[in-house]
Amino acid sequence: MLVCLLAFAGCATPPPVKQAIVDIDKGYATNAKMMDQYRTLVQNVNERLFYWNRYISQRLLLDTALRSMTEDYPGNTPARVDEKADQLGPKLLGLVNELRLAGLPASKGSSGAVIFAAGKPDNTADKIAQRLPEIVNRVVEKVDEDYVNPAKRDMTEFDAYQTNVSALRQVNGAIRRYLEIDVTVSPQDVSEIADSIRQLRR
Repeated sequence: MLVCLLAFAGCATPPPVKQAIVDIDKGYATNAKMMDQYRTLVQNVNERLFYWNRYISQRLLLDTALRSMTEDYPGNTPARVDEKADQLGPKLLGLVNELRLAGLPASKGSSGAVIFAAGKPDNTADKIAQRLPEIVNRVVEKVDEDYVNPAKRDMTEFDAYQTNVSALRQVNGAIRRYLEIDVTVSPQDVSEIADSIRQLRR
């Protein structure tokens, strides 16, 4: 018992050790803040890329749709017909076939089936212009179906990092609170306690 008391006499945590714990906690906090800033940066960049790529995809698809309504590509092969039909999708392809200009021949795909219908006699450029808002809406729908917004991609790796840092800070905080407990006993107190214990043993 006396030995234990003497051991406790020198148990005050040195200030450098306490400061090291404080510095570690500050480091955790800084890392968590930096990761949060990086997450925001990734989201912003992805959002910009999404709008840019979406705009380009819409322009290209609209061009494909209008060309398919107004002209027959020279040297069209069944493979190219299949490719263009896949780009347009069923809804937009149906609208294209409905508005193909008079005189355009039918185009068959690799299966031998007609993919692009022959132009209807009463179809004109004016008719296409009148239906342009509908065409644009179908183009936007198709692009939105095909292109997933990367800004909405899985961000669980950032959440996991924040959770892990939070857990480390909790552990570090528990150690810090433990080290803040000053169990230093003065030599005089140790001597008095030791004398009391000896008297009890007599």
